[in-house]
Amino acid sequence: MNTNNKHWINFDDVKRTTDFESVLDFYAIDFSGKGEQLTISCPFHREKTPSCKVNTGKKVFNCFGCGTGGNILEFIVLKEGGNPNESADFRQAALKALEIMGDNTSLSQKSNDNPDKSSKTSIATKNTLSSQKSQNLDDSVSKVNKVLEFALTPNPKHRFLKHRGLTDDQISEFGLGFQNRGMMKNRIVFPIHNENNELIAYAGRWIDETVPDTEMRYKLPQGFHKSLVLYNLNRVIKKHPETKHIVIVEGFWSTIRLHSAGVAAVSCMGTSVSMEQIDLLKEIGITTVTLMFDGDDAGRAGIEKLLPFLTQYFFVKTIPLDDGIKPDSMDEDIVKMLLEN
Repeated sequence: MNTNNKHWINFDDVKRTTDFESVLDFYAIDFSGKGEQLTISCPFHREKTPSCKVNTGKKVFNCFGCGTGGNILEFIVLKEGGNPNESADFRQAALKALEIMGDNTSLSQKSNDNPDKSSKTSIATKNTLSSQKSQNLDDSVSKVNKVLEFALTPNPKHRFLKHRGLTDDQISEFGLGFQNRGMMKNRIVFPIHNENNELIAYAGRWIDETVPDTEMRYKLPQGFHKSLVLYNLNRVIKKHPETKHIVIVEGFWSTIRLHSAGVAAVSCMGTSVSMEQIDLLKEIGITTVTLMFDGDDAGRAGIEKLLPFLTQYFFVKTIPLDDGIKPDSMDEDIVKMLLEN
């Protein structure tokens, strides 16, 4: 296993914030049981009858077949082909746990380290290093969205998606589904790709209309910088390679509705557009932008703020929507107008 000495790791914090169900989900290991006591087929030897017990509260496991056991980080070490007694392998397992949970709060930067010069360069990375300011709240110069080394396996058959009016083709194309474990538990997940069509994050929408006080309706993982990416730009590049015009909306549902109708549309995942996102659009030859935000106070304020900024780089049009109307619920005549223009 490779090691990266760039960060200090608080191993106690990593073990505390990593849950076993998410780890099992990451490695596609099925389990049975309820509460804190789960049973799995041991991944470390062949067996016909599941004999490995997992305690999700204590975060330990023990196989009664082969005798393998330990804590949650040792489980990850073994799954990654390492040795729990090797500090380098144990450290790498902690980094894997942070990746699984989408968390980087247990890392701290060493003061005497040199910047990593071997990271893959993309359009977004180059623009990040050169851009000093962003209209987003996310302003650090060295921000990068790492390509994920795993993919979730959400349930695409959940009734919420059908009630939302989505077709099987839409669900498949956008990779939508319900996630019942991990950091996106009880959410419909939206895979987010960069302009190179690489998976970099998942956004999650709370499954019920009533959202608990401890949750947000929409959730993005820690360490993800939405200012570096435009949702659906990867599909626009593939489906509309010659387009000079693009529609910018706020949300995921609006993007899906317009894209499915044949409109080149992306989401800024809010009401702000960053310099990095502008550079992405310029890079693919966009010269005209239509802003179509939600018909509410936040949407109108966002357009008012963005107009003087965007007109420095594009010819900008706006389509105001009536109160309470969003692009995913607007009249079909507006979609036809977008297609004609």
